Amino acid sequence: MPIATLARIRDSGPDVWKTATWAAPLVVQVVFAAALGVGWLLGHFPTNSDAGYSLLIVATVIITTVASLLIGARLLRAESPRRRSLGLALGGAGLAAAAVGLSYALIFLPMLTA
Repeated sequence: MPIATLARIRDSGPDVWKTATWAAPLVVQVVFAAALGVGWLLGHFPTNSDAGYSLLIVATVIITTVASLLIGARLLRAESPRRRSLGLALGGAGLAAAAVGLSYALIFLPMLTA
């Protein structure tokens, strides 16, 4: 199944890539807003140490990334070029959220608490 999805991405036309490029900045904002919402919901759980905040951020990033990648993979199977391009943009936004969130949780947050 992943090979079929990669082949479908590779064989996409220019209209798919044009729409995905246009939609990416908008979708990134939606994914980061979802991450803030998930973080806010998870923030209601008690944390006892500084490591708890790092784990909270990592859990938020993982939940948001997995959700965006699953929805993006589902949209990549659509027949409509717009939906496929939205799936590409959503997958890329999920990976961007993972890169930013994990680097913050694993690199910058320990520096701030030290």
